[in-house]
Amino acid sequence: IAGHFVEKAEQTAKSDLRAAYALLDSVRYPEVLQGDMVARYCLLGGMLSDSLHTPLPFIDDLDRAWYYLNEHGTAEEQIRIGRYYGLALMHEGLLEPALSVFSKMRDKSLALKDYASAAWSCSYMGDISHQIADYALSKTYYLQAAAYFQHSEDKRHWGLTLKNVGREYAALDSFGLALEYMLRADSVIRMVGDSADWSTIYNGIGNVYFRSGRYDLAKSYFYKSIAYEPDNSAPTYFALGSVYLVLDSLEQAAICFREAQAPT
Repeated sequence: IAGHFVEKAEQTAKSDLRAAYALLDSVRYPEVLQGDMVARYCLLGGMLSDSLHTPLPFIDDLDRAWYYLNEHGTAEEQIRIGRYYGLALMHEGLLEPALSVFSKMRDKSLALKDYASAAWSCSYMGDISHQIADYALSKTYYLQAAAYFQHSEDKRHWGLTLKNVGREYAALDSFGLALEYMLRADSVIRMVGDSADWSTIYNGIGNVYFRSGRYDLAKSYFYKSIAYEPDNSAPTYFALGSVYLVLDSLEQAAICFREAQAPT
């Protein structure tokens, strides 16, 4: 019965993703699925998670699908299941296993000259390294990701990844290089991004100026960031409040910290 719901969900996904998710969600005990069927369940569940932001399949099911497809699946299927499995491991805080999965996914992607998938693999590896505060390694992974995003002509994620490179250089106190990459990110995102992307870049530039003690420039870029995305500005208001604290402008700092408590 569970397999029947998976097959029906696969057919439905061609025309109605939400109905397909409802069908897939009807599989109450995915642990009964075996072999090819658990792989199909997880591949579809991962695709729906990408499209609808629904939860990923359970990590135990992804684990079984990962091992099955690495034995029996195509290289493309192995890359796809690696992404979903790696993300699930990240969400559970299992960072070392996730790093191993993304490393294998990167190598398979490069073997196929699938530079977009290789870019995402390196980007996730950068995220993991950033979480464990290995900023030198995360910078290296982000540089690889940026090169692959550029090669695959994904200019938006190329620009956003350059911003991440700048963030890592700032964490390493290399403020000149940090600003160089932030400004390169700004020039790319200006061509292809939207106001939310611009806000993200300006927040990053503001943080570099703040960390390097250039407080007037930091304030200017934080205010630009808020102007471009006022409904998601709580983190930037917090950073701006921190600038005012350093400048001993306590009243302004209090205003910013109150704004930082707003929903975002």
